[in-house]
Parts: sequence; C-alpha cells; structure tokens
Amino acid sequence: MIIKRLILKNFRNYHESTVELNRGRNILIGENAQGKTNFLEAIELIAHGKSDRVKEDRDLIRHGASQMQLEVEFHGCGFDQTISVSFQSNCNKQIGGHTGPLGKTFKLNGVSQSQMKS
Repeated sequence: MIIKRLILKNFRNYHESTVELNRGRNILIGENAQGKTNFLEAIELIAHGKSDRVKEDRDLIRHGASQMQLEVEFHGCGFDQTISVSFQSNCNKQIGGHTGPLGKTFKLNGVSQSQMKS
C-alpha cells in the first residue's frame, strides 16, 4: 500500500491540513510539539481503527471542536482507494460538556463500514 495523501481536520493539534506524500521515503521535520507524532497517529488510527496513545477516542478531537475527520488516499490492490474516519462528539455545554457516546464513521471508497470497536 502506498499512501498518496492524508487530510486531517480537527485531529489533535491540526485544525486543517492536507499532506501530499511521495512514493518513496518521506521525512517529517519540525520542532517539538508541532504534530509529527500526531501525523503518524492519524495513519495508525486509519489502519487499525484506534489509537494506542489515548484512553478515550474523544481525546483525538482538537480542543474546542466537536468533530474530527481523517482521510487517506492510497494505492493498493492495483487501484487508488480512499479511507475516511470521522468522530462526532455530542456536546451539551449546559450540563458540563461532552455527553453520550462518540459517533464514529468509517468509510472505504465512500461506503460506510460497520463500526470498529475501540
């Protein structure tokens, strides 16, 4: 599998970012706390359906946002494909913040897949 593009929206410290990746090696360069590990975590989340860095998936949504979305375009099995993951937090500020279960959507080539368990 060759990842071609990764789109991050309200994921961890990313507000919105699109990263085009080269076919060969790609090197992440940046200061501390700029999002290099978060970038790799996004790929892990898409590949495995969960992150090993958080206790609750809600912690993956950028502070102040109610939802996050990741999308990866890749070449695999002989053709281009897309996987997207989105988490929607139910927020009720009147009763103290986030309530209820986190809404999760996983799509392969635009078709919703059964939810993955965390």
